[in-house]
Amino acid sequence: MNMKVVLVLLLFHYSYSQQVRANVMLVIGTTAIVPWNPDDTSNCIYNRITNSNNKSSVSDSLFDCFDQSQNPTEAPGDSPGLPGGQSFVVRNEGEEAIFTCTTIGFGTNDTFGWTSPTGFLPLYMWRNNLAIIGTTSKRFSFTSTNKTVWTMTISDVRKHDAGVYSCTVGSNRVHEDSGFLKRSYNLSVQYKVGITGILPNSYPHVIIGYERTLFFNETDDVELACLADGVPIPTTSWRRDNSNSQSLPSGEEVFIGRNLTITNISIHDEGLYICESKQPINKAKMNTTIVVQHKPLVRESEKLIREKKGSSVVLECQIDSDPLPFEAEWTYVKEDRKTVQTTKTNSRLYINNLDPGRDYRNYTCRVTNILGSNLCVIEITGRPAKPKIVSLPYSKKMRVYTLAWKYEEYDISQIKHFWINYTQEKLKGRPGFLDYKVPVVYNPEKPMEYNTTIYDLRANATYYVELFAYNRYGQGDIETFEFTTAAVDEPNSVSEPPPTKPLPRSYGGSGRLLQASMYTSLACFSIYLLLLK
Repeated sequence: MNMKVVLVLLLFHYSYSQQVRANVMLVIGTTAIVPWNPDDTSNCIYNRITNSNNKSSVSDSLFDCFDQSQNPTEAPGDSPGLPGGQSFVVRNEGEEAIFTCTTIGFGTNDTFGWTSPTGFLPLYMWRNNLAIIGTTSKRFSFTSTNKTVWTMTISDVRKHDAGVYSCTVGSNRVHEDSGFLKRSYNLSVQYKVGITGILPNSYPHVIIGYERTLFFNETDDVELACLADGVPIPTTSWRRDNSNSQSLPSGEEVFIGRNLTITNISIHDEGLYICESKQPINKAKMNTTIVVQHKPLVRESEKLIREKKGSSVVLECQIDSDPLPFEAEWTYVKEDRKTVQTTKTNSRLYINNLDPGRDYRNYTCRVTNILGSNLCVIEITGRPAKPKIVSLPYSKKMRVYTLAWKYEEYDISQIKHFWINYTQEKLKGRPGFLDYKVPVVYNPEKPMEYNTTIYDLRANATYYVELFAYNRYGQGDIETFEFTTAAVDEPNSVSEPPPTKPLPRSYGGSGRLLQASMYTSLACFSIYLLLLK
């Protein structure tokens, strides 16, 4: 960068050296034009900057070389000076900033200048009626009163104007290592808070076409950075979308800080995240949506399907896969009567003319994308469904209860019998069940309604019941129920006659006999008692 400046100055020297040497004019920026000697000065600047042992900046080189060119043999005398130190100036963006320096003992051939925060080129330099302005910005203006009070004004201050500005007096009348006296102003520009973006902001987390959306893989460790800027320094915070009442992954409602960390991100962390930055009277916010890519999520429309022989069946696996595409592979499909159809959201297996011998089984659908796979398992069966108990949960009698239920099986003719287990509630989960079978008696008027009466119960006691059906394919699903017997018999409540009473046969569920067998045993015992008489 310094070499470019040197080249500019040398080019300037070349163009003006062709004119009359006695009255060469220099214009840098927008300012006044005064006589000076370009040969000596430009050579001096070039030699100082290109000298590897010299660390001078361009600003210092200009001051030194102007001094040498204007008065190379000036005799030593009183040194010029100005009050030293540094002042702090605070302005709001758009206001005006004024800096003033008063020199003491400023000589005719001394040099005065204003330098910018970069320190690369002087903003302004004065020597022996020669003024050089090193900025083209019309917002900067410079004045001098009697070469004693020097003023620099910056109008419409902007945030990038912040920094240290210095006024400098130089003279060849002082020793080389202290030839410059300086006073500094530290300009602080206050401006409204703004958010320029959210990090990360590059591939693979940002995809073209998805504005303000960030993509991550499940289990990634994520850090979001909110690029907020302002003076005074704003307070930055993160939260999630309030409309869904969602907290941050850490469990907090609000996180105070510029960087938000999410460890082991999951699909539950998807959604809208809001970065908000506040100053005492201003605030700004920016949103971003997080999308978590994951292995396929699968769900069975029905885990268990009951159908009879010859039926048509549809097995459906619902799929959520991000990213796409995915593959869905079903087991037991290598038959003409079985077909598979897959879309972006599901995969279906169609089975025609259901064959119990071959088709009653578990079917598995494996769904795979680039991040992994998951299984969907569906069973087709002919086993009975769960009965629905419809009786009241209390009895009007102390020792008798009538249990009633409905059964909406697709083919009731396949049911062999129902089975009842019951025990006092306090024995629930331990041996002690009383159990017996209830034969299926078809009633054309009420084809789906069944009941049985349980006798010899304890008064004012709670009982726990299990009810299920049997068919040729095995035991059906169990329906559970609780009922309570009365403390005293209610008036006008009539019990079933004892001859229809289905006596319990086994305790602990180890032996189960038909109700008819129970009746036969009771009749034989009665005949034995008559013979004894």
